[in-house]
Amino acid sequence: MTNIFNKALGYQAMGFSVIPVQKNKKPYIAWEKYQKEKAGPDLIKEWWEKWPNANVAIVTGEISGIDVIDIDSQKGMDALDEMLPDSLVTPISRTPREGWHYYHLSRNGLSNAAGFIEGCDFRGNGGYIIAPPSIGENGNPYYWMPDMSIEKTPLAPLPDSIMNVLKDAPPKLQEGNIGFNQGVRDDTIFHVAWGMAKGGMSREEVAQATIQFAKSCNPPFSKKDALIKVKSAFERLENKDRNLTQEIRDWIESTSGEFLTREVFEVLDVPRDQKAQVSKILTRLVSERLIERTGKRSGCFRRPENELTRMDLSNAKIDIVNIKLPFGIHNLVNLMPGNVVVVTGSKDAAKTGFLLNVAAENMDKFNIHYFNSEMGGGELRRRLELFKDVPFEEWKAVNFYERDQNFHDVIVPGKGNINIIDFLEIYEDFWIVKKFIAQIWRKLEGAIAIIGLQKPTGRDMGLGGEGSIEKARLYLALEAGTLKIVSAKNWKGSENPKGKAIKFKIVNGCKLIKVDDWSALD
Repeated sequence: MTNIFNKALGYQAMGFSVIPVQKNKKPYIAWEKYQKEKAGPDLIKEWWEKWPNANVAIVTGEISGIDVIDIDSQKGMDALDEMLPDSLVTPISRTPREGWHYYHLSRNGLSNAAGFIEGCDFRGNGGYIIAPPSIGENGNPYYWMPDMSIEKTPLAPLPDSIMNVLKDAPPKLQEGNIGFNQGVRDDTIFHVAWGMAKGGMSREEVAQATIQFAKSCNPPFSKKDALIKVKSAFERLENKDRNLTQEIRDWIESTSGEFLTREVFEVLDVPRDQKAQVSKILTRLVSERLIERTGKRSGCFRRPENELTRMDLSNAKIDIVNIKLPFGIHNLVNLMPGNVVVVTGSKDAAKTGFLLNVAAENMDKFNIHYFNSEMGGGELRRRLELFKDVPFEEWKAVNFYERDQNFHDVIVPGKGNINIIDFLEIYEDFWIVKKFIAQIWRKLEGAIAIIGLQKPTGRDMGLGGEGSIEKARLYLALEAGTLKIVSAKNWKGSENPKGKAIKFKIVNGCKLIKVDDWSALD
């Protein structure tokens, strides 16, 4: 079981009502009953066995004895600070998007209030709050501020100044703002765009209207994310069943264990008018033997995991690929045909610099296929010309391609080929990273794949979390001038290099210079 599951049990033992929620903050269950009764340890264990990657939420209000002030911006924090006594000490957590949660003893009778102070929401009766160590959609964690966890710091009563605002001046939405709580804005904005698209408005008209609508939400929804919802709405409209069969197939292939029809509804955001279609698709997938009914209850399925490949160990060769990696990583780890290497990095952490150095050091011995998702031709050429030790003409030995998706369709298989993916982009549904990497791995047939992957600052794991590491024989993390070996499966010698790190600097975006030797990272 995960650390989040253990924390869920811990919160339950402290007397809180806890529920399992998805990364998008939606509960996995019909949670209203847990506003009046608390789930016991056995039920919590059952939930996390079913949804092992679930986040934990605490139901606020009278049932748990806590109220929470949810601050989503520095502006909100500044406004709240003016109302809080200087002596206040209460548990405080940080959110994945750099907000704050202030936990207080519940004042019975207070209900949720969106925007009761500018940039602040109140969670009381009828609400819940995502608790540490849950992981947000962007891959960043919820975490307690130092020495201010709910286990160590007593809950302070909700200050009278806040109480007075909530009771005597019921919150009003700011003029021109629509008070959708942060956890439901995604769904609401999508359905607004979908409704306009179905009504016959042009794409430009829907985009303009949706952007304005998104700006008016409290808190506002970004233009970029609003346009993503517009794109999804028109994709659904252009393909009437939104290629729902393929979406369901993709989700099934990335999950394990049992699942319910309603989970498909929730995860894939299926509207009411398409729910009957989902049931028909699942029935068809049963007939195709992709899934099977469990018989435990109606609408419960599982994906049989019955693929077997017989291994011929007698004729198996111990075949080491003599690839060179920056900082002499190849002297610590062996790579073999068909291996995957994942290189994660936070923004501007030198992922591309690292991957280009791999290409430069191996283009004389291997066929390098470099899939570039970000740079145009002129920008890439300028970057290559900065490699003073590699004349530009020599780069013609590397096959550069423009590509930003479906890499498994273009992987060059077979020994002697190195496929470098710079980088595997994904903006939502991070769980699918596991599937993308597995698809690439299945196409290698002896080739090597080195996959660049974005990661949140302060964490080793890239987007997709634990799922991104499963197929990797070598997993590296880059951040702030440090490279860390997160995982290495085939060591050279008797010492496991896992956890070793090296400090470096990058010059002109291309030259990697080590600052210190390899050592265990503190």
